[in-house]
Amino acid sequence: MRCESHGVPREHHASRRPINVSSQHIPHLFRASHVPKRTAREIDMRRAELMLERRAIRAPFDGIVSIIHRREGEYVSPVRPELATVVDVSKLLAVFNIHTGDLATITSRKDLTVVMPDDSRVRGTLHNVGVQTDAESGTVPVKVLLDNANLALRAGEQCYLELN
Repeated sequence: MRCESHGVPREHHASRRPINVSSQHIPHLFRASHVPKRTAREIDMRRAELMLERRAIRAPFDGIVSIIHRREGEYVSPVRPELATVVDVSKLLAVFNIHTGDLATITSRKDLTVVMPDDSRVRGTLHNVGVQTDAESGTVPVKVLLDNANLALRAGEQCYLELN
């Protein structure tokens, strides 16, 4: 400071005095020896619980784990971060390829009947009608939303759309 002509002589003298920081400046409440052991254990326990909670993996929706990609102890890389596949089967989409001549009967109704492999019938609602006809087969994809709150239906089962 003095070489660069900053400050007054009194400030130069004060800067040469050693700074004495002692433990008497720290309030006794912050010393580890004065924290009761029970409280310290509770703090450690809460810290451990929070660390464990941060490491828990949760899906953003309720569902069923269908595929486990990684087991405990396996390396998870940024390239392949998937751990498990979780599916929500409370609502299912049944996809049918319907001939263009039958589309008028489907689009005029909101509720449709889907026949399952065991000949049981399930009510569904029209979700989507494709906008493009397949030139080779002359069909249009139609999606029907099925309510599966009781989980009686299995995803991937073959079913048929009742057109009558």
